[in-house]
Parts: sequence; C-alpha cells; structure tokens
Amino acid sequence: MAKGNKRKSEDGVRYEAATTRYVGRVKHDGRSYDVVVDELPVTRDTVSGDFIYGPEADEAINGALRVIVGLLSPAELRLRRTRLGLTQEQLAKALGLAAETVSRIETGSRIQSKSTDRLLRAYFGVQQVRALFAALDTKKDPKSEWAVIRPPEPVHATSLPQAPRFGQRTSQWQGLNRGSLPDYPNAGPAFAA
Repeated sequence: MAKGNKRKSEDGVRYEAATTRYVGRVKHDGRSYDVVVDELPVTRDTVSGDFIYGPEADEAINGALRVIVGLLSPAELRLRRTRLGLTQEQLAKALGLAAETVSRIETGSRIQSKSTDRLLRAYFGVQQVRALFAALDTKKDPKSEWAVIRPPEPVHATSLPQAPRFGQRTSQWQGLNRGSLPDYPNAGPAFAA
C-alpha cells in the first residue's frame, strides 16, 4: 500500500516517502468525527515498516476535518481577509481575538472552533456586522452606555402587591368558572368555580 522515493538518513536507516490510507476518529470542539484520508503522506521506516506522521500528514488530516465540520480553510480565511483589505492584526482586533490566533488559523497550525468560524463568516459576509463591530470598538469611554452595567432599581416591600392567603382567590381569577377555561386534565380544583 505504501509507495514512494527512498532516501538514506544520517544514521544509515533507510526511509521512504509513502502514502497510506488513514481512518481515525478526531476530537474537535467537544465532538468526535470520523476522518478518512485516502492518500495520507507519511514517511516509512523500511527496516521496521513503521509509519512516521509528519507535518504534511497533520495538514491532510486537519484539512479533511475542516471539510467534515464545514469550517473555513486557511486559504479561504486569508482570501476573505485580504479582499476586505485587512491585516491579521486588524481582523483580530475587530473580532476581539489575539493576532496570534488569526495567524495560526491562517497558517493551518490551529483549527478554529465552530463558534469562531461562524463569527468569521458573519464578519466577512455581512457589512452590518462589520459596522456594528467598528461601532463597538469606538466606544472606549468606560462611562458610556456600552460599558456600564447598571444595577436594577431597588424594589421596596411597600410597592409589591399583597400576596393572597392560602385558599383566597386573586382578582384575576374571580368570576372565572371551569367552563371559561380550556379543558386541562390536570388543572385540579384550584380552577373550579
């Protein structure tokens, strides 16, 4: 099944570039996905027959996972970012992400979560989302309505309505009889006239 070119390493062990079929379960974002890569690039140790998975294998598995989950590929992310004329730093700032995160997603060394992918798609696809995020970035004053969380007004016991005593009907239920309510089998005697 493995095929490829042979080369000799420094210690005299022979290795060859090969491909093999990969079938595995990959965890991402709290879920497991069955991933199949028909021609996974690997290096095979010709002495032991073991496969050595390198960066190319990781990229192939991650690429297959992105397709299964429905995530933007690094190339798609880079293309959409550059179409908007943004640097990685500008995109990261607009979305509230670290610049390193955007860089790692674009280089393929990190797979974005589904929620981050949705945020990216909304930002790239909807001009109003970009305008909203830009407006949020301009609200720097900590006393602005965006930043201040005001506590609710205090409720005084005198402003609360009097709670009915057990068995006493409240005004909203007075005058109602069983015939004026929908027929609920478990309504019980509380709704009886």
